[in-house]
Amino acid sequence: MSIGSTIKKLRRERDMTQEQLAEYLGITANAVSQWECDRTAPDISQLPILANFFEVTTDYLLGVDVTNKQAAIDHICNEAWNLCNSGDKEGAAQIIRNALVSYPNSFKMMSDLTIFLYQRAFQQNCSAEEHHSLCKEAADYIDKIIAGCNDMKIQGKAIELACTIFPAVGRYDDALHLIAALPDASKDEMLTALYSGNKLIEHIKGIICNSVSAAADQTIWLASLNKDDGKPLFDENAKIKLYEKAISFYKTLYEEDDCFFDSESLAEAEKNLADIYALRKDSEKTLFHLSECVRYVIMFDTYDETRDTYSSLIPCGRSPAGINWNNKWNKSHEMLMRLNEDESYDFLRTNDEFGKLLLFLVHTENMK
Repeated sequence: MSIGSTIKKLRRERDMTQEQLAEYLGITANAVSQWECDRTAPDISQLPILANFFEVTTDYLLGVDVTNKQAAIDHICNEAWNLCNSGDKEGAAQIIRNALVSYPNSFKMMSDLTIFLYQRAFQQNCSAEEHHSLCKEAADYIDKIIAGCNDMKIQGKAIELACTIFPAVGRYDDALHLIAALPDASKDEMLTALYSGNKLIEHIKGIICNSVSAAADQTIWLASLNKDDGKPLFDENAKIKLYEKAISFYKTLYEEDDCFFDSESLAEAEKNLADIYALRKDSEKTLFHLSECVRYVIMFDTYDETRDTYSSLIPCGRSPAGINWNNKWNKSHEMLMRLNEDESYDFLRTNDEFGKLLLFLVHTENMK
């Protein structure tokens, strides 16, 4: 149906004359007649006024099938996420870039594209030049989302990503202003007050699991930080205690050793411990932490979020969730490359146990 036919239909449904509609719009009755005969069309500035008057959307006036439009957007986004989850972040981003030409106002697409750009920009194999370019593109879309999107979930994700992306393009103060403008109320606290029964149980489980994961990850990060003068915040012995503390957080949560997605962080903590002991040429402790690292790496590469569920007390019955950030290979391949290139492990190259650990990684590397 043409826009003229739609206007005519809506006018008649309200038992209005062309003159009455023209008077409301401040135009001539002849102009309305020209629209309804499809000889001319309303000016773009008149579309919101017409939509408001008839209590419809501008899409409806223009004959856009909103249901089919949303279905098409969802299909494209699902296709992009499938590509992203297979490791091709750039391919996923390009699908959305191309689709935005046809759907330039889709904040859902902008949000997904921002996530893909963010993931690609912060991968280990991303060059400094590409990193800046991707962050700049992501920052532009974040600005559009914050300026025009009314979906609070999409807005919240954009602000969350802005905290990392804005500083990467020299917009540190902009990130601070966004955070300062957020309300102090906690979403978790509000939902805890609203939920009951099974919803409350699952919500509280989620809070505990997320809090433990966050505490462990932040502890691992804290160990690597430098002070303003560039000197390390902690010496090696303190770092060892911090990595061990982070591991203990996870082991308290996952007493059944069902770490699944969080096994990636555990592997990183164990690798950091192995690195310290390798520099000390302590073969026994190096191999112990390296074997734990390999065990967690393989767990991360082989768990199935569609099949596996937690059996540990607090997360019991929940399914693991998370995004594998690796691009063209799995975590085993990445760890294998790191061990092969790290000269501090040369003193173990002839060690049989070390060789077996590398073979385990090779076997899992080939599973992708």
